Amino acid sequence: MKKQDGIKYYTVKYNALKIPQNSPSEKLLKLYVEEILPMYMPGKDRVKLIPSAAQDQSLISIECFNDRSRSVKIGEGCVDVEEDTSGKVLRLIGMLNMALLASQIPSGTPSDEINKYDVLIALIKSQYKEISGEDMPPDILKDISKGIHIVLPHAAPIALDKTDEYYRLTITQLEQAA
Repeated sequence: MKKQDGIKYYTVKYNALKIPQNSPSEKLLKLYVEEILPMYMPGKDRVKLIPSAAQDQSLISIECFNDRSRSVKIGEGCVDVEEDTSGKVLRLIGMLNMALLASQIPSGTPSDEINKYDVLIALIKSQYKEISGEDMPPDILKDISKGIHIVLPHAAPIALDKTDEYYRLTITQLEQAA
């Protein structure tokens, strides 16, 4: 299989048990993945969105590939939250960005070579801090043989009374940006 000149392809999976169908959070996720990301990553089938009802599925996981057929995997970034997220406002865009950045770091990168990806790691750490309010533990990058699996301790609260209102506002802002 011929490698596409620097073009990467992504498969975005989300846990349909934690992000219910037709919910405001799923609408936000779909809008971001299916409309916003393709604007910045043009090309046929660069980004695919797939719901998963598997019990062990992370909240969000993204696989990055070197080819359209998705047979040459570069890396994988997974984001989950330790606590029960039912009824909580999730910062899905930040979580998606963390998983997207993490997926670009090749799985199996030795720990003594991880510094090649300092820019990506700095961005991941920044998103982690913004979402959880805490610093990212260094052990997350200790073993990335099967990708980077980020488990947030909790989802930092958003100062809004209504979850739907937050998602509607975010969706409106994204649509205006598109």
